[in-house]
Amino acid sequence: MKYAALVLILLLTAWAAFAQTEGARISGRVTDPTDAVIVGAECKITNLETNASTITTTNQDGIYVIPDLRPATYRLTIQKEGFRTVVQPSLQLYVQDAVNENFKLALGSISETSTVAGTPLLQTDSAAVSTVVDQQFVHNMPLNGRSFQSLIALTPGVVFTSQNLGQGQFSANGQYTDTNYFMVDGVSANFGVVIGGLGQSMGGALPAFTAQGGTNGLVSVDAMQEFRIQTSSYAAEYGRTPGAQISIVTKSGTNQFHGSVFDYLRNDLFDARNYFDAPPLPKPPLRQNDFGGTVGGPILKDKTFFFFSYEGLRLRQPQTASDALLTASARAAAAPVYQTILKALPLPDPNAPVIDPTCDNVTNPCRANLTVAYSNPSSLNATSIRIDHHLTSRITLFARYNHAPSYDATRYWEELGYDHVNTDSFTVGATMLLAPTKVNDFRANWSRNTGTYINSLSNFHGGEAPPTSVLFPPSSPFSPDKGQALVSFAFFSGEDVREGTNYSNVQRQLNFVDTFSWAVGVHQFKFGMDYRHLNPRSWRVRDMLFFRPTRTWWQGPRARFY
Repeated sequence: MKYAALVLILLLTAWAAFAQTEGARISGRVTDPTDAVIVGAECKITNLETNASTITTTNQDGIYVIPDLRPATYRLTIQKEGFRTVVQPSLQLYVQDAVNENFKLALGSISETSTVAGTPLLQTDSAAVSTVVDQQFVHNMPLNGRSFQSLIALTPGVVFTSQNLGQGQFSANGQYTDTNYFMVDGVSANFGVVIGGLGQSMGGALPAFTAQGGTNGLVSVDAMQEFRIQTSSYAAEYGRTPGAQISIVTKSGTNQFHGSVFDYLRNDLFDARNYFDAPPLPKPPLRQNDFGGTVGGPILKDKTFFFFSYEGLRLRQPQTASDALLTASARAAAAPVYQTILKALPLPDPNAPVIDPTCDNVTNPCRANLTVAYSNPSSLNATSIRIDHHLTSRITLFARYNHAPSYDATRYWEELGYDHVNTDSFTVGATMLLAPTKVNDFRANWSRNTGTYINSLSNFHGGEAPPTSVLFPPSSPFSPDKGQALVSFAFFSGEDVREGTNYSNVQRQLNFVDTFSWAVGVHQFKFGMDYRHLNPRSWRVRDMLFFRPTRTWWQGPRARFY
């Protein structure tokens, strides 16, 4: 009974449609002029960029099937002794295509050739609602931040949502925002973490976005060949999540060397002032430099190819802030024990009038308004390398490594809160043609995503950051990388001094995907396995050096410790 149940499960999981990997598939029937099927016709498909070929033959029903093809432009040749050879010179296959192309061979010599037009191929093997975004879209559409999220909006049923509605960024056909599944080169890219509690990212529900929320930490736009997004009626093998299924294909090298260099610049010289940033405030700098390049080509012609990509982002976003802060006279009246920490706070202009003229710096400290203009910094460095190797005419191998550290900083007066996100991913794959009707595709992936939030003190508008030893004395069990020190003058808004690590989350993934395609007569079966192991870890500050001075803090060292 156990073996019977296992066989039944395997049969129920067999499916003739898209592969979970990014590979495309072409199939069809070959007949003679009387519409009788031709058995044993040789079907050869050749990648025009790498000159790699795959050969199969038609079965007893005249059916040929060539699965697991990389999205590219191909030349398809059909030949059989006693018939003219048929050639389709330009056959464009996109990610996860499943197309039919039937051929009718004319009687004649095999040396005679008939060329057929490259008409659009009809997909009849799937009812999935999907959209393919290829390089034409990427090259001709303006992409803010050079991340392809905006291209996802081209898909019917996709609506971008507020962060308040969920940790994901968009909803597909009304599904939750954290039910979208991203794949890169056939393996899961849902190994992202968020700052704070792990939440839905613990179960691998979110992709590994950068600190700025972009997808260029997974795949730079210049390293992406194309992607397909399926929103409904897709196959059962995509049952991990009910939202959109996004499959991304990365570029590989070809027999020709190709490269590109880019730099996108935005500068405050071209922008007007912020409405609230009125003179005499200095105009805060606005800088956006998105730069990088790609290079790809052969290592061994027709055998081994490489593709390298780098993208860097340096961003400075202008901000304006205003609040009431302690004057220099109020700080001078404070007890000596607080002087070092109070120096970290920004100072109002000496000529600025106090808010309350009755202040005496004893029971009522003097405060004055301070308005400042500054810029929040952000950074990204995304590097990837891919190697493809045609071991034999039946075995193709590839490996890809991606490393993308990023951070996004937000200033709160003297504090800079850094949101650090580092992404690492390594994928290997092997496609094996076991027989003319049997193909096996294997993928293995290791990925890691870390998210850390760190508060750092800076010298800002007259403030002087205290030495680390003041907030983390040698006797303390904490350190800036293992805890957080907070001095809160809570009686006054905004006058806190904070330094150290608040959150540190890590998500690790092991993903193994194997699919076996088998054409039997007019039927096409697929068996597969998708194993995914997640190892999330979360560290959050629960104990820290924390003290809040009482209302009469300026009269003496009367502090309460928590």
